[in-house]
Amino acid sequence: MKIAKILIFGALIVLLGACNKDLQKTSQLADDSSKNYESPQLAQAIKALKETCASGNIEDCYKIGALYAKGERGAHWYSKASYYYKIACEQGHLLACTHLGGLYEEGLGVRQSFQVAFRFYQAACSKGEADSCNNLARMVERGILVSKDVAYAASLYEKACIGGSATACVNLGRMYYKGRGVGKNKLTAKSFFGQSCDMGLQEGCEMYKSLD
Repeated sequence: MKIAKILIFGALIVLLGACNKDLQKTSQLADDSSKNYESPQLAQAIKALKETCASGNIEDCYKIGALYAKGERGAHWYSKASYYYKIACEQGHLLACTHLGGLYEEGLGVRQSFQVAFRFYQAACSKGEADSCNNLARMVERGILVSKDVAYAASLYEKACIGGSATACVNLGRMYYKGRGVGKNKLTAKSFFGQSCDMGLQEGCEMYKSLD
């Protein structure tokens, strides 16, 4: 099982190795005391998660990254988030890979790199991670790093929507509404907006109602 996991996520590990120069700097920050900034409740929660993360619980490594990225009282610790997302990602946690790609795309806590972000999204999407497929579609639709290809972007949005990304369903609905990369079809657009709404995305509900 361990060998299979290494083979499946080999491409991601190679990519993470290429990012180590940036992430080595963040690793020095990851264990720094932040008691002057974190609330006692958050610090206690993270401390408990660090223990299980160190024991090999990759979900808890991801949760630490998410807590640092979310922050509190307007403060965020993206460099620490990138460190723990990396730990989870290199063990095969696809959502962690997606969020790590997002940090690289936005340049939060790491040196901004569309190339690295694109490769994280591409690798995770190929394994079925819906949010990565949506992010990859957005970059393809806008022509970031690659030639703009709205038809391919639409297919990626569809894959992401089927995979459970409410945002992708909205994006795909817009593609059908405008006829970008697909045949213009308001009924199909409304259907995808409805799917997004059913998933709990308010934007999807608003777009659905706008077509009544």
